[in-house]
Amino acid sequence: MEDLDSDNDSLVASNTHVDLGFIEKVEPWKLESRFFPCKVGQRPTWLSFTDHIPSREEVICENCHEARKFLLQLYAPLDGKEYCFHRMLYVFVCCSQGCIEKDNSFKVFRSQLPRKNNFFPFEAPEENESWGKEITAHQFGIKLCQVCGLKSLKNCSVCKETFYCSKEHQIYDWKAGHKKNCNNRAVFSNGPTQVSILFPEYEITIESENCDDSDKLVDECDEKILEKVGEGSLSGVACDEELSKMALADEDKQFTKFQERIKSQSDQVIRYDRCGSPLWVSSQNIPVIDTVPNCQYCGGKRVFEFQIMPQLLCYLKADTIPGCEPLDWGTVAIFTCESSCGNEQSENAYREEFAMKQDFTV
Repeated sequence: MEDLDSDNDSLVASNTHVDLGFIEKVEPWKLESRFFPCKVGQRPTWLSFTDHIPSREEVICENCHEARKFLLQLYAPLDGKEYCFHRMLYVFVCCSQGCIEKDNSFKVFRSQLPRKNNFFPFEAPEENESWGKEITAHQFGIKLCQVCGLKSLKNCSVCKETFYCSKEHQIYDWKAGHKKNCNNRAVFSNGPTQVSILFPEYEITIESENCDDSDKLVDECDEKILEKVGEGSLSGVACDEELSKMALADEDKQFTKFQERIKSQSDQVIRYDRCGSPLWVSSQNIPVIDTVPNCQYCGGKRVFEFQIMPQLLCYLKADTIPGCEPLDWGTVAIFTCESSCGNEQSENAYREEFAMKQDFTV
C-alpha cells in the first residue's frame, strides 16, 4: 500500500487524513505475493511462506462449520517498526445462510516481516511480469490448495502435483478441468486459474481522502441512490442500489455525517485510519468499541485500523457464486494489536485480529 509507506504519524486519528481504497481491474500477475498487493477476491497471496499459513480448519465458521471465503487483503506496513517493514492484513467472511448476520462471521489474520527476510528481496519489486516469478509458496516447500489457496496437505493421487484443503475442493477442481489436465505439467506451471466459487478478483488502489471537496453537491451516484429510496437492497445487483438502505435513514444524524463524508468519493470500498475511529453508517447498532478484546498473544490493546465499506458489496456478486448467500453489512471495522506484536520467527506467523460489524437499520 504505497500511501502507507509514509511517516506513521499520517495514520494516526485525523479528521483531515484518511487513506481510501478503490476497486480497479488489473492483470492477475500484478496481484501475486511478489508485488505485496492490496486486493479483493480469489485466493489470498501470502506474505510469510511458512507452515503457519492458515489452513481450512482455521477459517471454519463456528456457526455453520463451513469454511469462510477469502474477502480481501491490505498491505499496511508500519514505519518505525523494523519487523513491520512488510505487513499484510487478511479478511475472510462466511457466506452461509444467516451467518453474515452474526458478529463472528468475519475472521482476520495479520502477518509481517522485516525488510531482510527469508522470502523476498531486500530491494523493492520491479513492476514487470517476469520479475520475481520464482517467489512462490512452492519454492519454500509450502503446499496450497489449488482452489482456495489455503495451506493443504492432501494431493491428487494421480499426478501428485496439485494440492487441496478438502475433498470438496478436489471434486470441484476435477470437474473444472483437472480431470483433463492431470499430469500436464505445462498447465500446472501456469499457476491456478480463476475460480467461480470465489469472489471476483480486483486490485485495491489507495488514495488520500479528498476532504477539500466536502462541500460539493451530492454526486450523480448519490442522486440515484436517493431516487431509489425504498427500492432494492444491499444484496441487489445494481451498484447504484447498494446504498439504498442507508437512504432510508435520512433523519439519522450519523447517516447524514456518513453521507457528507463520503459523497465526494462515493465509490470508496476501504477507509484506512490506524489509531483513528470508524465512520459508522448509522446511529443505530453502533458497536461498543470498549468490548474489543485485547491481543491474545501479547495482552496489549487493539486499535482501529481500517473499515470495509458497503460499496464493496456491489463488486462481490455474491448472488452469482454457487453456495454463497447474499451478503449485507453497513460497515466492518478491523481492529489490530497496537504494537503489532510478533515477527516471522514467531510461533504464530499469522496472528488473529478482530472484526466488528455494524448492520443497517431500516
